[in-house]
Amino acid sequence: MSERRSQIRGFIPSCWAFRDKIVWSWDFLAAALALVAAYVLPSDQQVGKLSEPLATAAVALGAALVGVVVAGLAVVVALLDDELLVLMNKDEKSGGAAGHLFPYWFVTGTGVATFLLALLLLLAGSAMPAWASRVLFATVSALTVWTAMGVFNLVGSLQALGLNRALVAKLRRQD
Repeated sequence: MSERRSQIRGFIPSCWAFRDKIVWSWDFLAAALALVAAYVLPSDQQVGKLSEPLATAAVALGAALVGVVVAGLAVVVALLDDELLVLMNKDEKSGGAAGHLFPYWFVTGTGVATFLLALLLLLAGSAMPAWASRVLFATVSALTVWTAMGVFNLVGSLQALGLNRALVAKLRRQD
């Protein structure tokens, strides 16, 4: 039996391999704008006042969206078969099957980061120096936007998968 190199990388190597999908995306731009706005616009007093409601919402949103993403990934995996996998791997522009599935992993990562950093903001934000609280506030704001927009992108991914699945079914009927 010959050894085949796995298409599955770790999280960081996957992020590096698909960095163009991360950085050159409208959801990254939205998160970057949220980061800048949340860092620059509020006063220290406003950051202190808004940190608890933001953190509470971000904890709930982060946890809920991770659940939604994992459920979406379960649907994708359930629809995979040999022919669809071959079709996905032919799409070299998007990175093959690994590239099609990477957004689920990445959005799960942003959701978990949102949850954990929001929990830190909720539990320790008021005890931090003002500059650290501001940085954490801005980061949680950006990650919340990025995760929410990433889930929206996954809907497009599911739509593309559905169309590819229909194409495979059509090709089967023609055989």
